[in-house]
Amino acid sequence: MWREKRGGSAQIDQLPVWILACALIPLVSICADTVYQKHRRHYLALTPGTFIQFCSAAILFAIGAQLFESREVE
Repeated sequence: MWREKRGGSAQIDQLPVWILACALIPLVSICADTVYQKHRRHYLALTPGTFIQFCSAAILFAIGAQLFESREVE
C-alpha cells in the first residue's frame, strides 16, 4: 500500500544518474575522510575544524553563486 501511494519503484527508474552522484560523492568523501583521519591519527579540535569546513563551504558556494546565479534580488 505504501509503495502504491508513493509511486512504487517506477520513480526510481526515472531518477537521473547525476542526482545519485550528487548524493553518493559527498557520502564517499565523508567516509574516506573519516578513514584517513583514523589512519593518520590526526585529531583536530572541534572549533577550528568546524571553522575550516564552514569557510571552505562558503568559498565553494560563493564561486558557484557567481558562476550560476544572476545576482539579482527580487
